[in-house]
Amino acid sequence: MKTNRPISIWLSLILVSISWLFSLHLYTHPDYYWTFILIGLAIILSSLYFRKEQVEFKNTRYLFCTIPLFIASIILPFPYNLGVILLTLSLLLLPLPRFHPLFFSLLLIGQILIIQGLIVYPYMCWTAKFQQCDLLTPLIYPILKFLGLPVSLSQDTIFIETMRELYEFPTDWDKLALLPFLNILIGGVVILRFFAVSRKITTIGFFALTTALYLIIRYVLMLLIFLYLMYFVPDTEESSKVFIFWNPLITLMSFLPFLFLCSFFKLKANIIPAQFGSLFFDKNRIKGSILLGLAVFFIIGYFGFHDPGISKQGRVLIDEAHSDWEKTTKKYDTLWYGQDSGYNYYCIADYLSYYYKLERNFGKITPQLLANYDILILKIPTRPFSKEEISAIVKFVRCGGGLYLIGEHTNVFGSSAYLNAIAREFGFHFRYDCLFDIEKKFEQLYRPPKILPHPIVANMPCFLFATSCSIEPDHCFSRNIILSGGLKSLNIDYSSSNFYPQVNDLSKMDFGAFIQNMGVQYGQGRVVGFTDSTSFSNFSAFIPGKPELLLGTMNWLNKKNFLWWLNYLFLIAGLTLFIFGILSFRKKKVGGGLILMTTVLFMFAAGMLFWTLINKWNYPLPKPHTKPVEICFEARHSDLKLPIEGFVKNEQSSFEIFYQWVLRLGYFPVVGDIREKPKVVVIINPTKKWTSKDISQVKDYIASGGKVLLLDNPSNATSTSNSLLSAFGVEINHQQTINSTYLYAQPFNSYYPLGVSALSIKGGSPIFFSSTQEPIGVRVKGVKEGKGSLVVLSFSDRFANTGMGLVESNIPNEELWQVYQLEFEIFKGLVAGNL
Repeated sequence: MKTNRPISIWLSLILVSISWLFSLHLYTHPDYYWTFILIGLAIILSSLYFRKEQVEFKNTRYLFCTIPLFIASIILPFPYNLGVILLTLSLLLLPLPRFHPLFFSLLLIGQILIIQGLIVYPYMCWTAKFQQCDLLTPLIYPILKFLGLPVSLSQDTIFIETMRELYEFPTDWDKLALLPFLNILIGGVVILRFFAVSRKITTIGFFALTTALYLIIRYVLMLLIFLYLMYFVPDTEESSKVFIFWNPLITLMSFLPFLFLCSFFKLKANIIPAQFGSLFFDKNRIKGSILLGLAVFFIIGYFGFHDPGISKQGRVLIDEAHSDWEKTTKKYDTLWYGQDSGYNYYCIADYLSYYYKLERNFGKITPQLLANYDILILKIPTRPFSKEEISAIVKFVRCGGGLYLIGEHTNVFGSSAYLNAIAREFGFHFRYDCLFDIEKKFEQLYRPPKILPHPIVANMPCFLFATSCSIEPDHCFSRNIILSGGLKSLNIDYSSSNFYPQVNDLSKMDFGAFIQNMGVQYGQGRVVGFTDSTSFSNFSAFIPGKPELLLGTMNWLNKKNFLWWLNYLFLIAGLTLFIFGILSFRKKKVGGGLILMTTVLFMFAAGMLFWTLINKWNYPLPKPHTKPVEICFEARHSDLKLPIEGFVKNEQSSFEIFYQWVLRLGYFPVVGDIREKPKVVVIINPTKKWTSKDISQVKDYIASGGKVLLLDNPSNATSTSNSLLSAFGVEINHQQTINSTYLYAQPFNSYYPLGVSALSIKGGSPIFFSSTQEPIGVRVKGVKEGKGSLVVLSFSDRFANTGMGLVESNIPNEELWQVYQLEFEIFKGLVAGNL
C-alpha cells in the first residue's frame, strides 16, 4: 500500500540521527531535553506514515519477549538503551489494533536507534586516531575554487584568505559531521530494506552515494556560512564562529535540506508480516537465535575481557635521573611552601610506599637495574634516554615488567619527544597538543563508562583533568583506558616558554573524541601512557578520582600477562557460533526476526554486564601492606566544596587548601564516610539531615576510638549540626555570633589569628576561646567506654580558602603561617589522641 507522506519517515530518520548529538558528550554536554523532543517528534512523524497500517495479532506469546528486552534496557546505560526501550513498548502495544501505527513507529525507531548505538564507540575510536580525512580535501578544494573563493591548498589543508585573516581548514571527520552521516546512512538502509518499492542493492547503493554527496555539499556550505558569520565579527574581538561545526542544533538544520534528495526514493508501507507469532516455537529459529546470541556474548568477551594476569612482587622504581620536574625527593612538609612544593610528586610516592616497595633511580637505566623491579615509572622527562636505556626498558617490558609513562601537554620541557622514543616501541605516541573542554575550557570532567570500563578506571568515581595532551595509537592492539569526548585540541605554540597556546577557537583545530590514557600488553609485560602529569601533583593528587586512577594503574601494571590467549579463543568461539547460527536460518520462514532480535539484544546486554563484573572481580583496588593515616572528609552530610567535578567558584565555601594541607603532616585526605572507620573524620558545615541511624554510627565510631572534627560557622543558615551534637550534650548557639580578632587554643597553649565570625558553644569541655573568653570550640571525650573524641569548632570560615590564602602556591605571611600551624596542631592532636 503506497503512502502519500513518505517525507515524514525521512524527517523522523534525520531527527533520530541527530538526537545522538544531544544525548552524548561527543561535542557539547548532553541535553536530554532535546533528545526526548527529537525522538518524540520522530515517533509522531513515523506514526503518520503508518497511519493506516494494522497487523493481524493472534499469538500473545510474543509478549514474553518484553521480559528479556526489559532486562536488557536496565543493563544498558542511557542513551544506548533507548532503542531497546522503544522496542519493548512497541510489543506492549501489539495487542491493541488502535495503536498499531504507534506500534510500527516504535518498532522502526527502536531498531534504528539500536543499530546506530553500535557505531558510536567505534566512531569515537576511529576519529581519536584519525582526526583528519585528507582524501576528501582534493574534492572539496576545486568546489571552493569554482565558487570564486580565494583558496589555496597545501599539505592537505585548505587555506581561505579574507581581509580579517587567513583561515586554515584541514578536512576533519567531525567538521564533516560524519557521525550524523553514518546514522542517516544506517537508518536509510533499514528504511529502504523494508519500505522501498525497489529493494535492489542498487537502490541502497544509490542512497549511500547520494548521502555521501550531500556530506561534501553540506561541508562546503558550512564553510561559506562560517566566512559569512566572521564578516560581522569586529577586528578587535578574538572570536571565531567555529562552534557552528559542533553545535547540534545547527547540525540538525544543516541536514534538513537532505529531505529533498530523500524524496526521490519511493517507499511503500506493507513491510511488516501480517501474521505475528505463528512460528514462535519453530525449532530452527529458536536454535539459530540462541547460537547467534551466544556468538554475540563471546565476541563481546573478545573485546571486553581483560587478562587477570599473574601478580608480581610490587617492586616499584621511580626514575629521577631523567627529570627535573615533579620531583619525589623533597618532602612536602609544614615548612616548604610555594609553587615548587605543589608541583611535586613526593606525596604520591609516599602514598605508593604503603602499597608497594618503592625506590628511586638516580643513574643510568640498565637491564641489571630493572631486573630488581616490577614497575618502572617515567615521569615528565626533561632529558633524553639513550638507545641502551630504551633497549633495556623494552626488554624489561617484554619479560613481564610494567611501564608507566606520564606525559604532559604540548611537549613541555621536551617531555613528549623523550617519552615518544620509548612509547613508539609499544605502538603509540604522545601528541604535541593540549586538550580543553569544548564548552568549559579548563574544566574537563571524565566519568568512566558504566559498562565495560577498563580495569584501571573501573573503581574511579570521576576524574577532573588539568590540561592534558592526547595520545595517538600507531596500531590497533592498544586499548583505550580513557577515551573522552567533548574536547578540542590546540597544537603546540613554540612562541610560548612552556609551549602553551592561547586558548582560542581556531578553524584549524581538531575537536571531538581523544585518547588521554592508553594501555598496551607487550610480550609478558604491560605499558600505560597517561597525558596529564599535573593531576598527580601534590595540590591535586588526592582529590577523589586521582588516587583511584593511580592505584588502578599500578595494580594493572603489577600483573604479568597470562590468559591473553582467552580473548582469541572467545573470538573463535563467537565466529563459529555465528556461522552455525546463520546456517540455522537458511530457510526463509516468517516469525523468526523478533525472536532473533530479542535473544541477541538480551545476550548483548548480558555479555556487557558479565564481562564488566568479571573484570571488576579480577581487578579490585590493591590493599596497603601498611595502613596509611587517612583523614576522612565526610560528604554525606557536609556542605563540602572541593574541585572534584569542577572548580569551586566561591572561594569562601571551598576547603581545598585545608584539605590539601593534611598531606604536609604525612597523612592522606580522602572524601568518604564514617562507616569506613578512618583514623579521623572531618564534618564541615553539615546541612543534610541526621537520622537516628547516622547518629548511632557516629557514637559507635567514637566509642571504638575514632576522632571526629565538626566545623560550622554563623553563615550556615541550614546547619544540622545540633541534631547530631544533641546526642553528645553539645549545642551551637546560632543566635550568638562572636567577632574576635584572635582565639586562644588551650590544648596548645597558644594564640592564633581568627578574624572571622564564630558561634558560642554550650556543653562539652571548652578548649578554644574567643578574645572575650566565649567558648568557640569544645571537646567531648569518653563516649561510652571508648577513647575517641568529638571536637566541635564554630569558625569554619577561618579554614576556607579565603582564610587560607586563596591559592596553595602562596608563600604564607605571619598571619597565614599561624593559621596553618593551627590546622596542623589540630590534626596532629586528633591523630595522636591528645585532642
